[in-house]
Amino acid sequence: MFDQETKAKSTPVEDIFAGTESTTTPDLATSGLPSEALKLPGSMPVSGRGFNFRPLLWAVAGLIVVGSAAGAGYWWWQRAGETTQFSSNPINSNGVTGLDVGGNNNNQAVEPTTPLDTDGDGLSDAEEKVLSTDPLKADTDGDGLFDREEVNIYKTDPLKADTDGDGFSDGTEVKSGYNPKGSGRLLEIPQP
Repeated sequence: MFDQETKAKSTPVEDIFAGTESTTTPDLATSGLPSEALKLPGSMPVSGRGFNFRPLLWAVAGLIVVGSAAGAGYWWWQRAGETTQFSSNPINSNGVTGLDVGGNNNNQAVEPTTPLDTDGDGLSDAEEKVLSTDPLKADTDGDGLFDREEVNIYKTDPLKADTDGDGFSDGTEVKSGYNPKGSGRLLEIPQP
């Protein structure tokens, strides 16, 4: 039994490439081929470190910052234009309104382009001040009619919810077709 083991250890291993041609691996650096020929598809170049992405990333980040700043500036500029209200009736140094502020004092009144109507009820804030209605509420007395409708169309009291005192609000009477200033029906809506 031990004789067979020693025989197997002393027998040399058979070389299966013994009958083939011997070739040596060429040295790629001294082969004379251009470096592009030595690259495998999808591999990094043999020499060099590859493409540096850092400058490209910094450029993209810079464009994002500049674009964001420009967008924020435009938004601020638009908002500032919406909320800034310029007085259409300037006051000169003497406290008199409607005079030329530039120092000419030629006593020309300044025409307002659009009167201010804060509550959007159809009456300007100046008219509401004269009528003692609330310039912040479209329906001062809460009767269902805008202040302008009461003053200019139905000729009712914008400070009294039931102008004729019959127990029905002015708005309810108008919607039902009744006269809010007394008895009877509204046959025709008066025009201002």
